[in-house]
Amino acid sequence: MTDLIVAIGETAGKVWRHLAAEGEQELAGLAAQLEEPTDRVSLAVGWLAREGKINVRADRGLIRVSIKERNESW
Repeated sequence: MTDLIVAIGETAGKVWRHLAAEGEQELAGLAAQLEEPTDRVSLAVGWLAREGKINVRADRGLIRVSIKERNESW
């Protein structure tokens, strides 16, 4: 289980860096862009959302994610 937690944390870093570089993304496309398993990317997005580091919003049936500006929550 610990290895999975480490992998999710590493994927969270990849997600955050990708969003910082590319801007807001659809959740459905992130896994393909990062070449990571969809379930791991979803877990990583949840991790980042819980830490208050990303915004998650629904837009016309799609889930969109973006990083929060440092002054928004940290």
